[in-house]
Amino acid sequence: MNSDFAGVQNFFHSATGTGFAASLKAQLDPLTDPTQGAFSIELKGMSDGEKSFQDQIDHYEIYIATQKTLLTQQYTQVDLALRQLPLLQQQINSELNFNGNSNSNSNNG
Repeated sequence: MNSDFAGVQNFFHSATGTGFAASLKAQLDPLTDPTQGAFSIELKGMSDGEKSFQDQIDHYEIYIATQKTLLTQQYTQVDLALRQLPLLQQQINSELNFNGNSNSNSNNG
């Protein structure tokens, strides 16, 4: 670099615009263009993918909440029915004993 400073300078930035810096810029411009650059397109695609995943998550959360409500209602109905079973069994036993006593009284008489 000490022996050929102008040559090194020319390599990076030549007066004709064909140096390393101009070449690097020419290669990076298509990648970094704000509307058509590969990086911009990739970032937009990633952003769209993220939005799509978030939409799926939101829909699934709504589905889960709906299922939870439905299952809670079904559980409540089953629980109520199970709580009424002893009373129903008691009524049936009472009817059977009443009928059994009535039939045995009429058979005895």
